[in-house]
Amino acid sequence: MSCVTPLRRPVVWTVIASAAVVLFLMLRSPSASISPVVWTEPSANPLSEVLQPGDAAPDFALPAVKGGTVALSALQGKPTLLAFVTAECPYCQKFNKELEAFDLNADQQLVFICTGEAGARKISETYSFTYPVLIDSAGTVSQAYKTPGVPTVYQIDTEGNVVALTVGWPSAWDFVRGFGRPQFSSRS
Repeated sequence: MSCVTPLRRPVVWTVIASAAVVLFLMLRSPSASISPVVWTEPSANPLSEVLQPGDAAPDFALPAVKGGTVALSALQGKPTLLAFVTAECPYCQKFNKELEAFDLNADQQLVFICTGEAGARKISETYSFTYPVLIDSAGTVSQAYKTPGVPTVYQIDTEGNVVALTVGWPSAWDFVRGFGRPQFSSRS
């Protein structure tokens, strides 16, 4: 009976939990980092500061994993989806898996933008995309678009303006599946 009594005290459990956290942090791989932009919940990343429909989409020119450079201005003339993703994000992994078998119409484009060269290469090697995977090494394009988390998908019209956007899983997948169809707001 005397052994059970100390375990009922909140202080003991606090010490045990703290020790477990410290042990976890010490034993985890140094390359295992938690991306600061992974989407967690709608309230964690306010959408009030992101680009809004009607805003001009910032132009960019980024290197593609498979070679060459892709510029937004060169994509004008066709509706385009810009998908901001990371290799580490579990929601992006689900999103990317769904997109592997997805085909756009010939007059539509999809471009992946990934912060960091290693992550972009991992995405390109893991999934059999026909879409370009671009390397946003310094995160400047993500910052220009004020991306609140990943996955974030922006729809850009033929003139280079933001038409709509969505953040998170599964809304990003639903958004892409509806690309080309009128986007209706869920807000009344």
